[in-house]
Amino acid sequence: CERWKGNISYAVYTYRTKDDILESILESTNCHREQLTITVVPPFKELVGYRYPHNYMRRMALEAAPTSHVLYLDMDFVPSTDLEATLYGSSVLEQFVRDSRTALVIPAFEMDTPKECLLESKEETDKCLQNINDIPKTKKELLEDPKNLPFHMFKLDSDLNDLRLNFPGGHAATDFAQWLIRETGDVYRLRCIHQKHFEPYVVVAKCRHLPPPQDQIFDRNKISWLSSLKLTGYIFKAVAGSYCLHLPHTKGNGLSIEKSEIKDWAKRKEYEMFIDYLQYHPKYDSDRMDDCSDMQTMGLVKGYIHFLNAYYGNSTNLALDPRARI
Repeated sequence: CERWKGNISYAVYTYRTKDDILESILESTNCHREQLTITVVPPFKELVGYRYPHNYMRRMALEAAPTSHVLYLDMDFVPSTDLEATLYGSSVLEQFVRDSRTALVIPAFEMDTPKECLLESKEETDKCLQNINDIPKTKKELLEDPKNLPFHMFKLDSDLNDLRLNFPGGHAATDFAQWLIRETGDVYRLRCIHQKHFEPYVVVAKCRHLPPPQDQIFDRNKISWLSSLKLTGYIFKAVAGSYCLHLPHTKGNGLSIEKSEIKDWAKRKEYEMFIDYLQYHPKYDSDRMDDCSDMQTMGLVKGYIHFLNAYYGNSTNLALDPRARI
């Protein structure tokens, strides 16, 4: 709340009460009660095979948000201090007035764990990370001395001086070169999303076109939702200058389990449902998809089919349906 003064919608997977969660947040932050919308989801292990229901939680937070537009961020991200003002700027508002099927990408960066926090115990490391003070607030601070700062583009093994456009990972299509040279608040279109697994953090309007996150998808969960936006004809654009930043943390103890504990049939069924969802997307709009997006979506479906057939052998025998709309 030091960086975001507007509404915040939380979905919390816990047995604790909503009032308990709310008081905990108010005690540990400078948030105001009227800012916060809390949705509590009690754990339901029988339904999710002991996996964390990422998309279900996203849908709960999205539906509960009391605003006309939402910025989706994971809990381990913070916005730049100017992001909220940037989103209320005329150049951004104009995009949504012109086209409600706009997905505005917020370029994502991450902070590496400082050397002084690489300690032996998880408890010591967590305590050290909670007391980091040198978190950049603006683009200027982020770029001030990139060689000495432990920041780089999210999930891209490159510093801010190396802006090649064909990185692996889920964020290279954001086109960080444009983010770097443009003025804060400028909006630029991402004309060719060349990655099958593009999964940026976006601002979208809560309108009739918006597809919900698919509850039944656990692996590739955010990718499945972003793929839905592309299939529905959303135009992806990015905003320059402002950003979101991933903070370092140790892994939680919540729902981590051995892979063998997840039943193969459930996982296979999940992938099959996702493939069907992509092939027969209920709101598919090819007129608004460029050739690049159309090709990479078909590539995503083919990739999942190949994975399933290779992993499960003759138990699936899936193939791309020629009658599918992609």
